Amino acid sequence: MFAPYVVAIGASALGFCMLVRSERVTDLITLQVPLIAIIVVALYWGRGPATLTATLSLLASAYLLFEPFDQASLDNSSNYLRLGIFTPLTGIVIWICGRLYDVREKQLKSENQLRGILDHAPSIIFVKDLNGR
Repeated sequence: MFAPYVVAIGASALGFCMLVRSERVTDLITLQVPLIAIIVVALYWGRGPATLTATLSLLASAYLLFEPFDQASLDNSSNYLRLGIFTPLTGIVIWICGRLYDVREKQLKSENQLRGILDHAPSIIFVKDLNGR
């Protein structure tokens, strides 16, 4: 139950460590590391953990990437631009990946229901398509 959120915190920490080890590049390219972590968490564990990953990544990025470095500050107008690009982008990514996660979960549930019906059916069931095959 809490495992996806622990993974989300771990993914944010991993992204944070990768940003710390990298050189200080103030381009928008640097926001790829947190975005990859958000995509992976959203695809495998859903919207809730992905939102936690996005929030933690945003705080870490504000601390590391926005001038003045090593303090969370939004005094510079370019910081607002980065924040204005990163935030809606992560929202869109979380929404798309969350929808994919929901569809996959729905498909697995449907597959398990069909498997349960076929495994416990008392007689032989024949399945045919519209062409009679």
